[in-house]
Amino acid sequence: MTKKSTINSILLFIIFYLSHIVAAAKTPAPKPDQIIQIFRHGARGPLVIYDQAWKKEQKGQLTEAGIRQEYILGRVLTNKYSHLIGEQTPINQTYILSDVTPRCIQSAFLQRSGLYNLSGKHLLTKNPEEKGTPPFRDPLVHQLSYVDSDLRSPVALSTSNASNNTRVVQQPLIKQPQIEVVSKGSAAIFKRAHGSQCPNGNLWEKQNSGDEKSKEAWLVFKDTIDNINRHFPKYKQLRTSFGIAVFGDAMLVNVYHNMSMTAFGMDDPEAVRNFTYAYSWFVFHNEYGQEQQKQVSAFPFVDEILNRLEAFKNGADNSKQAALYSAHDYNIYAILAAFGVISEECIMANFLSAVANETLPYPHCYFPFFASNLIFELYNQTSGAYVKLLYNNVPVPLCNSQEACEYDKFVEFARNAVGNHTHETYNEKCGSIGKLKLEKEQAKKSFLGVDDQEEKKVEVEEKSQEKVIVESLIAGAGGRELLVNSTLVSFNLNDIKTNHKNGKYSNFVIIFGWAVLSIIVCLLIKSRTKTVRLHKFLRRQGKKRIGNLNSQDIEVKIH
Repeated sequence: MTKKSTINSILLFIIFYLSHIVAAAKTPAPKPDQIIQIFRHGARGPLVIYDQAWKKEQKGQLTEAGIRQEYILGRVLTNKYSHLIGEQTPINQTYILSDVTPRCIQSAFLQRSGLYNLSGKHLLTKNPEEKGTPPFRDPLVHQLSYVDSDLRSPVALSTSNASNNTRVVQQPLIKQPQIEVVSKGSAAIFKRAHGSQCPNGNLWEKQNSGDEKSKEAWLVFKDTIDNINRHFPKYKQLRTSFGIAVFGDAMLVNVYHNMSMTAFGMDDPEAVRNFTYAYSWFVFHNEYGQEQQKQVSAFPFVDEILNRLEAFKNGADNSKQAALYSAHDYNIYAILAAFGVISEECIMANFLSAVANETLPYPHCYFPFFASNLIFELYNQTSGAYVKLLYNNVPVPLCNSQEACEYDKFVEFARNAVGNHTHETYNEKCGSIGKLKLEKEQAKKSFLGVDDQEEKKVEVEEKSQEKVIVESLIAGAGGRELLVNSTLVSFNLNDIKTNHKNGKYSNFVIIFGWAVLSIIVCLLIKSRTKTVRLHKFLRRQGKKRIGNLNSQDIEVKIH
């Protein structure tokens, strides 16, 4: 082969190679055919007030920072997935479900505002520090002028979905997807794996809080915890992992609102960083430290996600190309725990690396802070369907550390992650008391002679109260008692009044209560007075003039 022919061959090879590179560059990356998002509500006020700069009415309520977070998240989603969600897509292809907690409902509305670019310029340009910024108000959806107008429009709640225990917020004049709000106590997917939802969860958390892992971690974080405790008197110091969880949550609220850390005894940014790791570790260990905790905590939501993926892949009539769930931090934490993305080991490894000023070995391993989200992307390609998972817009490795997991392998992986539970085995594992509770209620009704007609009347009243709560929240009417359990509290008070009228609280109980109260008052009075004990003779002769008394005749005691 001549020198000239060799050069020509090389040139042809280079041209051929470059043409393939150019062709590959021009080929657009595949877009997902379906997305499922689980997002945490935006920044809120503290649940427990440590810093007196917060007002009582701000407890647990969405703040202006939270409003901006959720709106901007909506804008990011519609820019990235404009072919699936937003103004250019069919409304009936988007599904939005919110937990009944007010901040979750508000976050769902605000994110939808971002998706449809309603009043966006105000949220993006207004500086929270600017003079004239609207102050915090409750309910936000009614008061704040720069939120989209549909949040202030009259709202009618549909009862057509009574079978699946949801209420639908209907705005017929506005071309946006409806927002469904799950009714009180009816949606397992938004619940923590403890309490009446999962009674065994309480036992598991108690076991974890005192186990060897917890004791070892306490020693690792000892300097961090001691640094906090030295600012507080003994009765305020952090002594348990549960105390750390409550304190840490309030601390992070201040962090996200760029507020002073003085109330938390924080010296510098490193103290905040270190305590954030301690908080993340103990919260994770208490709630997901055992394999069975990870499984039952994540099962309801993972089951919901898999059913939605399967429905869309099979072309079911009720399938949606975009499904959004307004949830809580523990919902996201549970899924990441079950999938092995977050663990006690990776949190601890990141903490030790941070203290040593080294690169974090597990960049995906961190607590889901305000407005965090998980997005499941389904690519329903003819060459083979596959799934991707993004945590705050960053791909998370699944199925043997692959970012793109074949659909069947992902389903198998996800089912294994939640212990291959069914709803029946989930209830058994949790020690669900639903069936037992129902049997007890039926037995009680039979004993008390409560007829079906009266039971139906109570049920209608309860649904009516629920409707008022959600309507008040969306329309902005009413006071601040828009809490998840407000209906339950209302009925408990009514029950007490009814029971009192029926004589279930007897006069004996009332008399006994007054007697106990009287004894307590007497003891309090006695503890602040001088008592004089006189000789029997002197007591009998009390009216006579008393002369000189020796120590045997009188005893003085000061309390």
